[in-house]
Amino acid sequence: DVLMNWLVHYVRVCGHIDHVRLICLDEPTRIFVEGQLRLRCIKSDRQLKSLHSVWEYRVRVIRSFLRNGTAVLHSDADAVWLRDPMPYLQLNASVATSRGSFPHALDRRWGGTVCFGFILFSASPTTAYVMRELEAGLRRAARPD
Repeated sequence: DVLMNWLVHYVRVCGHIDHVRLICLDEPTRIFVEGQLRLRCIKSDRQLKSLHSVWEYRVRVIRSFLRNGTAVLHSDADAVWLRDPMPYLQLNASVATSRGSFPHALDRRWGGTVCFGFILFSASPTTAYVMRELEAGLRRAARPD
């Protein structure tokens, strides 16, 4: 239901789903997304058993798009789109997001981190650095959320 609500709002404000890629965390979701919705599903080649492994996986997926020169607008399924966000985002920014506090070591070092609920990543060297630091922070963290 949460996924369908997100898709309905996304289509309402953007008018298409051509560029949507969903990270599917289990086989029933993949079957539904690819079979019923006819959308591309990105599925892990291993079972993601913890929140930590989900965080690591989504960072790896985003980094793979960025390495291929593709900007990524990541949205959690519970982030309901009421308007097209693109006019409000500075496309020349490396990362456009709301503020988070995890990983805590980076929060202390940088004075804040990023919230992944809604975040735009450009395919830039600065973004590559931020994502490497985030991935390293995840490897050291005991609790990734």
